[in-house]
Amino acid sequence: MLIKRHSILMFLSLLGFISLPVHAQIPADTTNLASLNNVGELWSIGTHIFGGVGFDQHLIGITTDEEEINISAGGGFGIMAIFAYNFNSLWEASINAGFQNSSLSKDVKNVEGDFSRTFFSASLKYRINVTENGYIKIGGGYGFYTPRDLDVDASEVAGGAHNIYEYDGNSGPHLSAEYEHIATNYTIGGGLRYVNVQYDMSSAKSNGISIPLSLLPSEVKKEFLEFNGSGIDFFFSISYLFN
Repeated sequence: MLIKRHSILMFLSLLGFISLPVHAQIPADTTNLASLNNVGELWSIGTHIFGGVGFDQHLIGITTDEEEINISAGGGFGIMAIFAYNFNSLWEASINAGFQNSSLSKDVKNVEGDFSRTFFSASLKYRINVTENGYIKIGGGYGFYTPRDLDVDASEVAGGAHNIYEYDGNSGPHLSAEYEHIATNYTIGGGLRYVNVQYDMSSAKSNGISIPLSLLPSEVKKEFLEFNGSGIDFFFSISYLFN
C-alpha cells in the first residue's frame, strides 16, 4: 500500500514543521502483486489437483452382496499444469496439460480395473474482483483428450477374463468457476470444472486375443462401445505470479 504524501504534509504542519523543507522519496517500483485492481500484464504458472464424478456409470459386475461394481470415463483423480497470461485485471488466457484416472466404484479382491487419459486444453476466463485480494473466475475452453485402455482384469472370477478396450482420442468443451485469493506473488483457490467428451471404442482384446467389435456381447456393446467421459471435477489450485 502506498502512503499518501499529502497526509504526511498535513501531519507535519500540525506539528509546526511546515516551514521546514520536505523531500519525499518515491520508491522506484511500487507494483504490488497482492492487489489485482491495477494489474496489467501478468503471467502465472500453477497446478490443479482435482477429483470428480462422471455422469455415466458403466456396469462391470455385481458382488456376492448384490452390489454393483461400476466405472466411469469421467471423474476420478488427476493433476493439471497451467500456464496463464492476464491481459488486464479482467481477462486471463491459459494453456493446460493434465492426467486423470478413473477406478472401480468399489474395491474388490478379485477384480481390478481403471481408465486413464491425458489431455491438453486452452481456456479463457473472466475475473470478477470481490475483495482487494480475492476474485471469482468464470470461463471455458476446449480440450483434446487421449485415453489409454479401459483395462478390466476379472480373470480370478469364475468364467471371467482379462479384457482390454482401446478408445480413439476425442475433443470437447469445458466450463469452470473458481475462487482465488492472491497473496504477494502466489494464489490459492478452488472451484469446479465441467467437461464434455465422449470416446468411441476402436479395438478389444480378451485374454490377449483380439475380438472384432461386431462379435462383442450385446451387454459389452451397450456399456462400453460408446464411453461417456463427461463429468464434474472439484479442484484445489495454487499458482506463482510474475511479470
